[in-house]
Amino acid sequence: IGVLAFPLVRRSINAVRQTPAAVSNIFEQQYQAGLFLDQFYRGRRVAVNDVGAISYLADVKLLDVWGLASHDTASLKRRGGFTSAALEQLAARDAVEVAIIYPTWMAEYGGVPASWQKVGEWRVTNNVVLGENGMSFYAITAAARDRLIDNLATYSTQLPANVVQEGLYLAQRR
Repeated sequence: IGVLAFPLVRRSINAVRQTPAAVSNIFEQQYQAGLFLDQFYRGRRVAVNDVGAISYLADVKLLDVWGLASHDTASLKRRGGFTSAALEQLAARDAVEVAIIYPTWMAEYGGVPASWQKVGEWRVTNNVVLGENGMSFYAITAAARDRLIDNLATYSTQLPANVVQEGLYLAQRR
């Protein structure tokens, strides 16, 4: 019994050791994204690929790029029709303004739509639980670009100090 239980005990010990870092990861990335969206995009359409904390914290209308919370995305994925172009069409149909995604998750589908403009990125330094170290912020339309840059610049001072920030908005940081 001891030999069979050893892997479970070892895994439990590792989980307990990683819990503080995991909690910090969620706070530094997903929690902050939720607060950001609730502050600046309440009631608006946004695209994300990690819906947990964001959907809990922000009163936004989500297009789930991964497909857990958006039937159209999930259906396209099941049929093998989910591509960069299909995502671009879904976002246009739903009048999505901004996207907060892990761009590497889009690689197998043709990448992030070429028309989306990346204006920022937030990265954590000690990732133990997140889908990626960094989440990227995209303006879906040219009209949404300046607003997203201004909003990220405004919010940048509210981020935890150890979140690494990159992007066009840093020149406008307030």
